[in-house]
Amino acid sequence: MATIQERTSKKEIITYRVGYYANGKFKYTPTLATREGAEQIKHIIENQGHGVALQLLEAQHLSDKMTLADWFEKHLTMAAIKATEGTIHDYEKIAARSWLQRLGHMSLDMITRQDVVDYVAWHMKQPNQLSVAAPEK
Repeated sequence: MATIQERTSKKEIITYRVGYYANGKFKYTPTLATREGAEQIKHIIENQGHGVALQLLEAQHLSDKMTLADWFEKHLTMAAIKATEGTIHDYEKIAARSWLQRLGHMSLDMITRQDVVDYVAWHMKQPNQLSVAAPEK
């Protein structure tokens, strides 16, 4: 379980940090500028662990490249020129329930083969319409 702490500086600037337990000790992430960023890091800590979240923060600090989620939004903008609203909506739904939640926060230049392998392994374990509807034998 992770918690978000809102902090206000003397100059009335609001920043955030995410608290989590690691090796029996309560620790905090580096300071984050937005509540949305803190929510995203909290979600990653709770679902993938603090190590993944800290690696992500370090990678983002070193790389100012576009994330996969940003690229996907840009791609949808271009695809919307020829595709229908329903198609774009379907793309968004599929991405949101699959690869976007695991890889979307990563910079394009930081995604490795192992990240994709880990995503595929995770995805294969997720319940889907067929696995939920299939009768057990």
